[in-house]
Amino acid sequence: MKRSKMKKNMKYGRVVISIIVPVYNVELYLCRCVDSILGQTYSDFELILVDDGSPDHCPEICDDYARTDSRVRVIHQDNAGLSVARNAGIGQANGEYLCFIDSDDILLPNYCEILLKAVQSTNCKIAACKVVRFVDGDNPQVKNNIIFDNADVSVMTKDDFLRHQMAGPIEMGVCNRLFHRSVFDKIRFMPGRLHEDIIFAGDLLREGGGTVAYLDTPLYYYRQRKNSIVNQQVKSIKCSPDRVFAGDYLLKCAARSEYKYLDECLTYAIQYPWSFVDPIYVHFSFRKNRDFLNSLQKMIRDNREAYSNLSSLDVIQRNRMLLFSHSKILYGLNAYARLFRVYVYHILKLDAYSDGHGI
Repeated sequence: MKRSKMKKNMKYGRVVISIIVPVYNVELYLCRCVDSILGQTYSDFELILVDDGSPDHCPEICDDYARTDSRVRVIHQDNAGLSVARNAGIGQANGEYLCFIDSDDILLPNYCEILLKAVQSTNCKIAACKVVRFVDGDNPQVKNNIIFDNADVSVMTKDDFLRHQMAGPIEMGVCNRLFHRSVFDKIRFMPGRLHEDIIFAGDLLREGGGTVAYLDTPLYYYRQRKNSIVNQQVKSIKCSPDRVFAGDYLLKCAARSEYKYLDECLTYAIQYPWSFVDPIYVHFSFRKNRDFLNSLQKMIRDNREAYSNLSSLDVIQRNRMLLFSHSKILYGLNAYARLFRVYVYHILKLDAYSDGHGI
């Protein structure tokens, strides 16, 4: 049975911030997340909880919050994934600014207040903050309010902001930032794909212009769950072709936008998916990774010249990628030869990895 969507019952401009929280199978974490939102020092916001067909007690929990706090609204919909849930929230949002929170994460009490001050004091359309990661099962002691100091804000172009995300100092995502609603005039999250945040980064780059206010201040607490999609892929060595798609999409957006850090983009797009190739061959996990391997091979073929000259990759890495792009079978022979060599060197008590030819 289909669930009915919430009807829009507020006019744009009634609130300053719309906080959008997709909800799916998180009943153990949802209350702490929502409580950290409702306890914000800045109160002129609406909280849109998007129940994405959650099979647990989350729908009832969402409705309970809506009954007790007028700032909370709930959308019930059939399960369609994170992107569709976020898009549904955008469609119902009334705020001048939008932010997205994952339903198992926690906010500092003045998260909204500080990010709003950052965008308003810099005239940027986006503000972002530092993220604190914690392992599921831990009980992080969320700090008290941090005093906002405009001197702590770094203003950077979208090009530089993406570069810092790819390099690691800034999280690749959307949950630790505040957006002016005009950012979404032409952009929505791509439905049906994992790693949608990487795809969104490409869309944001493609639209061009604008600056980002960044605070190297921890305001957002990100829960790392053992059963997350990424962790499941690592443990089972079952890789989604969507990670290759997302990296390739980012590359294409960067090329069309004449992105000045294209080499960094090439490196970011290949590093993570390539790290799974040898484990797939070692564990003979070909059947369940067929689409992933085919997608990765095509991406390298399409960018063969760029990867053959990429300085961030050493000669051995480049040659292996080019061999893989030419033939997965020939690459397999190379991989098993390297694996046999590791065994022989182990017996001889020699280091098989010192020259970069291990597996």
